[in-house]
Amino acid sequence: MTGSPIAELRSPRVLFVCTGNIARSPYAQLRLRQLRPELSVVSAGIPGLRDQPMDPAMAAQLAARGGDPRGHRSRQLTGDQLAAA
Repeated sequence: MTGSPIAELRSPRVLFVCTGNIARSPYAQLRLRQLRPELSVVSAGIPGLRDQPMDPAMAAQLAARGGDPRGHRSRQLTGDQLAAA
């Protein structure tokens, strides 16, 4: 046995996926990051829009809860993101 399975665990990584990556998944990503900053959290879309800001209605919901949607830019899901999660 090479070592304790617990010692080999990485920090949890969370990947949220939705269709466009402009509403549900970025809201979940940014809200979870706000609540649990120690986690690695990302989001993407299938097929995903490219380089779009967060939907204004969802951005308002996030801001109402103390989150900051300004830096979000949508992206498509990749195999590397899946493997990392």
